[in-house]
Amino acid sequence: MNYKAYHLLFYDAFRNGESIKVEINDYGCFLTVKCVGRGYSNSECLNYKTKITEEDWNILNAMIYEFDFWTAEPFRANMDVLDGYAFLLEGNKPEAAVCDQRIYQFVGRSSPRFDKMEALCQCIIEYKEHLVFRYSQR
Repeated sequence: MNYKAYHLLFYDAFRNGESIKVEINDYGCFLTVKCVGRGYSNSECLNYKTKITEEDWNILNAMIYEFDFWTAEPFRANMDVLDGYAFLLEGNKPEAAVCDQRIYQFVGRSSPRFDKMEALCQCIIEYKEHLVFRYSQR
């Protein structure tokens, strides 16, 4: 089975957040969004799964490479904040094993300041919003 995926988890200081998963497999490309956390009160957060185009997948994949995700430092935390937030981003690309490259990457950022991975995660969230609008999920 051909399977590649990127999965972003975002949590705020109140332990609420969102899970955004974009994957490609033998059945097509999919976007899955889930609300996570305790007593999620944001009515803007919806749980859904929708099929997207391969072009949509390719845009996200190009974004991942543009921000150097596959070579990023795994974890970094900013301890100078009281109420913060966290991003966890993981990726899977099994075809990289043929070239003896990394097939899995897991990156975490806690309340980052001007960090390239934070910028990537923000772009993924914005791209998800674009796809939500495009595929009429709201």
